[in-house]
Amino acid sequence: VQSHRTFQDMSYSENQSFNDSADLRLPQSYRIDWMRSIDNNKLISDITIPGTHDTMALHGGPPAECQAWSLAAQLRAGIRYLDLRVFALDDKLYIMHGVVYQHTTFTEVLSTIRDFLKEYRSEAVLVRVKPDLFDKDKVEGMVAQLIVGDRDIWVESAIPRMVDVRGKIVFLQKD
Repeated sequence: VQSHRTFQDMSYSENQSFNDSADLRLPQSYRIDWMRSIDNNKLISDITIPGTHDTMALHGGPPAECQAWSLAAQLRAGIRYLDLRVFALDDKLYIMHGVVYQHTTFTEVLSTIRDFLKEYRSEAVLVRVKPDLFDKDKVEGMVAQLIVGDRDIWVESAIPRMVDVRGKIVFLQKD
């Protein structure tokens, strides 16, 4: 007898390859601190790092939403590469997806990442900031002001080893 069950008919435990639920359910054996097992001398460019496209795109309906999980949940699920779309307005940096405000600021995103890294010092979080909409140069300048001198942030042009970036936010840029 052949089964004609569809993807939607499957329970979560039967199909863990896709999830559009905001609830993060990790197996009991899951290691949130998966980077702990990476050799300290390994270059981060030699590691396959799971990431999300438009990491914070949680609002705006089907045309704008790319994610179901909050940033904290994504980090707990093992995501270590974040793609952030940032818009500068007045003296604040907002997280956007196109013209849709994602109900958070860049400062709040940094705070969430820092909280995660305080708990899981073996991990590193790679961040790509893509200036969105207008005043793109202003975004870069404001981000630079926020992170200048922060010892828990890596912004050097050299490719770091894991030992260099454990517990840190690694900013990636095109140039």
